[in-house]
Amino acid sequence: MVAVIQIEPDVQQKLAILASEAADELTDPPRPEQPATPDLTGSIYHATRERGGKMPLLKVLQTNACRYACAYCFTSCAIRRKRTTFKPDDLATTFIALRSSRQVDGLFLSSGIVPDADTTMEKMLATVERLRLREHYTGYLHLKLIPGAAFEYVERAVQLADRVSLNLEAPNALRLAVLAPDKEFADSMWSRLVWASDLIRRARKEGWRGARSLTTQFVVGAAGESDQELLTTVQRAHRELDLRRAYFSAFHPIAHSPCPIIRPKIPCVPSGFTRLTSCCATTAIPSPTSLSTRMGCFPATRRRSRPGPSDTPRISRSRLILLRARGYSVFPA
Repeated sequence: MVAVIQIEPDVQQKLAILASEAADELTDPPRPEQPATPDLTGSIYHATRERGGKMPLLKVLQTNACRYACAYCFTSCAIRRKRTTFKPDDLATTFIALRSSRQVDGLFLSSGIVPDADTTMEKMLATVERLRLREHYTGYLHLKLIPGAAFEYVERAVQLADRVSLNLEAPNALRLAVLAPDKEFADSMWSRLVWASDLIRRARKEGWRGARSLTTQFVVGAAGESDQELLTTVQRAHRELDLRRAYFSAFHPIAHSPCPIIRPKIPCVPSGFTRLTSCCATTAIPSPTSLSTRMGCFPATRRRSRPGPSDTPRISRSRLILLRARGYSVFPA
């Protein structure tokens, strides 16, 4: 019998793997920034600050192993790929080293889910607690909530992070069943956003340190969802959860993924708008507070020097955002 020796990846190799696979997570939105060392390629992103300016964030997964076979996700257990995990102390130490060398100013931490939601959140929270309590890091920290995690883990996340988020991925349970048949929309996802929202409100009211905002993300174009479905869910989240932003990520087929691509019918696409052959849209709808002055209909910009009345289709900003996420050109052809 031939002995098989498995070599554990070192910290830099783990960073290269787990940072690159966190790239699909959106935040404000990120823009790739050329890193200072080859080991950080694709792992540092400039996120837009609420009051303007940019912040370089380390976006990384705690692990890319996952029990779920979500059809849109690179960490799906249905896909054969290298799997690795950061120990909490190793990830915290790595982040502090990058911050000390002024390569990053903040951390965006997400994770695959294995073996279960609570165990995953324990490891993520251990990383964050090491940063906050032992390293005395007081800077920006965005922490993903894991669907199905127990209340005490959601509460601790809100206490430690500046922003928390949970990706709904689809506007309702029917569409989620296409993308992630093992996940529950109401029980394990929406309910955790409700918990987080209530905790954030309580922190503001009682004056204790806690996350300042809540966001979510949707995958667009894979489950046959309509614009109306997406906008209805986003409006409900703004109204009931005080959601700060809803992000939209255009679906990209993944090799060996079982996901069927259902092309939804998009009614009333303005005349002249064209479908892009390669869709790579990253868009976000802000909360009504920041969007209220921009939600009205406005003329879509044209390439012509003097467009006439019939050349200027009118479209709401939220509609335009979803058209872009579905791969339609912002500028008519």
